[in-house]
Amino acid sequence: MRSALSFLLLLPLAACHADRTVPALSARPAEALDPRLPVGSTTPPPGELTVGEAIAALAARLSEGRDAFAAQWPSAEAAASAAGARGSESWVRAQEEMGLLVRSREGVARVLADAAELATGQIARDGWASPRDRAALEALLADASDLDRAQAAALARLEARIAR
Repeated sequence: MRSALSFLLLLPLAACHADRTVPALSARPAEALDPRLPVGSTTPPPGELTVGEAIAALAARLSEGRDAFAAQWPSAEAAASAAGARGSESWVRAQEEMGLLVRSREGVARVLADAAELATGQIARDGWASPRDRAALEALLADASDLDRAQAAALARLEARIAR
C-alpha cells in the first residue's frame, strides 16, 4: 500500500520533465493577420485599400437622380404655369405633378444618405480609405448637396407659382 501511495505522489512529478526548449516570445504568424479581413482573403498592400467601387456606384445613382428630376421637370413646370385658382382642376393637376417632382428627388436624397453613411460609418469605422477615395467621396457629397439644394430651390419656385 505504501508503494502505491508513493507512486501516486510521484506521478504528478513525472509529468514535469526538464525539456529545455522554451517557446519564443516573438509574434506568431497568426498574430500578423488583420482580424478585420475576411478569412481567406489576401491583404491588400497598405494605402491600396479602396472604396472606389462604392463611390462610383453612388455617383451613377446621383446621375440617375438628376435625370429623374430633369425628366419630371417639364410636366411639373407646365402644370404649375397652367395652375388656376386653388381647388380648380388645373390646380389639382399642378399639385399632382408637384408630388411626382418631389418623388423624383428621392434618388438624390438616398445618395446623400448612403454617401454620408459611407463617410461616417464604414470609412470612419474601418479607417480604410485612401486619400484619393476620401477626396472623391467628399466631392460626391458636395455635388449631391449642391444638386439637392438646386432641386429644392427649383421646387420652391414652382410652389410659389402655384400659390399665386
